[in-house]
Amino acid sequence: MASNNKMLILVVDDKEINRLLLKAMLSDSYNVCEASNGKEALEQLEKYGTSIKAILLDLIMPVMDGHTFLEEVKKTPHADVPVIVLTGANDPEVEESALKDGASDFITKPYQPTVLKRRLQNAIDHSSLATLHLIKHMAEHDALTDLYNRSFFFEETHKMLATNPDMKFTFIRFDIEHFRNLNSYWGDEGGNQFLKYLAAGFRQIEEQYSHITYGRITADVFCLCIPSAEYNEDKILNNILIEINNYDSKTFIKPVLGVYEIQDNLAPVEKIYTRASAAAQRCKQIHTQYVCYFDEKMSVDEADEEEIISEMKEALETGQFIAYYQPKYSLKTDRMYGAEALVRWNHPEKGLIPPGKFIPIFEKNGFIKDLDQYMWNTVAHQIRIWIDLGYEPTPISVNISRVSINNPDIVEIMADIVKKNNIPASLLNLEITESAYMDNPEIMTDIVNNFKKNGFTVMMDDFGSGYSSLNTLKNIPVDVLKIDMKFIEGEDREGKGRIILSSVIRMAGWLGMPVIVEGVEEEYQSNFLRSMGCGYIQGYYYAKPMPVSEYEKIIRNQVKGIPEPFEEVKVKEDAAVLWTQDAKIQAIFDQVHFPSGVCTEDHGKIYPLLVNNAYIDKYGYGTSIIDPEEKNSLIKEEKQMQLLYRLLEKSFEEKTEAIESREEKDEKGNLIRTSGLVDYMFSINNQRVYFFAVIEQKQ
Repeated sequence: MASNNKMLILVVDDKEINRLLLKAMLSDSYNVCEASNGKEALEQLEKYGTSIKAILLDLIMPVMDGHTFLEEVKKTPHADVPVIVLTGANDPEVEESALKDGASDFITKPYQPTVLKRRLQNAIDHSSLATLHLIKHMAEHDALTDLYNRSFFFEETHKMLATNPDMKFTFIRFDIEHFRNLNSYWGDEGGNQFLKYLAAGFRQIEEQYSHITYGRITADVFCLCIPSAEYNEDKILNNILIEINNYDSKTFIKPVLGVYEIQDNLAPVEKIYTRASAAAQRCKQIHTQYVCYFDEKMSVDEADEEEIISEMKEALETGQFIAYYQPKYSLKTDRMYGAEALVRWNHPEKGLIPPGKFIPIFEKNGFIKDLDQYMWNTVAHQIRIWIDLGYEPTPISVNISRVSINNPDIVEIMADIVKKNNIPASLLNLEITESAYMDNPEIMTDIVNNFKKNGFTVMMDDFGSGYSSLNTLKNIPVDVLKIDMKFIEGEDREGKGRIILSSVIRMAGWLGMPVIVEGVEEEYQSNFLRSMGCGYIQGYYYAKPMPVSEYEKIIRNQVKGIPEPFEEVKVKEDAAVLWTQDAKIQAIFDQVHFPSGVCTEDHGKIYPLLVNNAYIDKYGYGTSIIDPEEKNSLIKEEKQMQLLYRLLEKSFEEKTEAIESREEKDEKGNLIRTSGLVDYMFSINNQRVYFFAVIEQKQ
């Protein structure tokens, strides 16, 4: 095709003479490419793409006629290219049919060159204008709800405030508390439908106000700005509650409104939005409250935030951020095996600033990614120093924020850090919060797997903090779970929190995932965790976060040759044999006629893990084979209990199978010989796992 400034037109006609005629008419103004049928026209569109600005189309053609082409082109990225239908039939029905199929215009033969060019140019101009309008609309509106997007809403709100300097306005930020849970319940499509429903509600109230702007900021966050004289809290809140109830009356959905009475119409809308957001955040802390207003206390917090933001870059450049180390201990050995690196801000004038004061701000403004990398490099460099000094440093875990984990280069960044500092990746453990993992489980699974391929140990921090499920526990590829002691805080008279925590520790053990419980501050908490088989602990009861000099004293005095941490992982393959889908062990059990299975012993109770049909026929169903303190024990006789206890202890101590028999007469006087067999298999945390069998023989 000639290289000039002329636009390209596609002529589609099965008669060559017609194509030549049209080309002669148009060549002084346009470049022309040709096709003899609809199929060739689609191929030309694929070849030239957006270079084709319009199509002149005959309707009656072989292979693919014009009507079929109009249908097919709708399925391609070229559906917006204007099509002018050319035909010799002066038939209104044909014209109506072509226009209905998507044609832009209709010209009958014979063609008048000037009329043809004018209609062609009009079609191109109209299409270009429509495209520009579409592009502009897409740039200004949210793709899901078609409301103003964040940037354009802020822009329009600024114009409204600036052009009405003497009018007071009220800014309202609206969202749904725990919308993530609703999204999980309804599914992504269901959540999107609800957001569209909410957006429609904003359009319905537009005519109620003399001035108004509204838009979708992000996710479930919407905002509107209206004159203060027309603001009525009860009216707005009641309308929202009615709309939500009409959508779903069975699900508890709490709307949250953060309200700011604008004091300065020329203030940046971003700042106005921040103040309404601060009010909304306060509202979420009060379960029964739907509406909160920005007040002076929040203004003080805002000033503190601005001061922190103004000082953060200098603090990073001058090394004011330092690493504190909080040791982790094994409950099995009572020895320290590593630590978590925690950031502290050592301000030259204010002293130590707690992380709760600045971390949320950095997460909000994105500075956390710079602080993350600073901490990772600091810790990796410190590990290198300890190695050079001849110490045997145990692993240090570092936190990866939700902002940093979404960096597509995160795995390469961490791999480069350990390479640059020449340390084993196994000494730099990585902690990722459960909420970050749940943002996008599929992508996070790939990231975690790539971390592990590079030699890193990956921990899931804050497991059970709000979004966990058994499905999550099944699918996550992390090596270690971290659970905060707050998991079982609060009123728990029935001990449900402790039961759940104990169950999670046991399940994680079977999955080959050690559990670290952090936030342990009292001796009774430590004893409780030890009793339920928790392997590792972190908290003030053992050690507070400490500067590097104090932590070095511990590792200098640490006994050399500490066992490799997380040794429970080694039993994962053994344990998996019991639960494989083909159930080979179950098949073996069912081939024998006497009761047998796999059981576990834990603090005097014997639980069945996997049993055969003969066991069920003899003993029935039950949660415990032996439970000396409760009535639901399947074995009731004291002699049988003592026999099984002896066999279990003997098999564990000698690490071999233990067999014992006893003889007694049944009701008919027949001599019955009962033999018990127990074979110790392996242990997970404090759980011992055994194979057992009970064989009865008449003598």
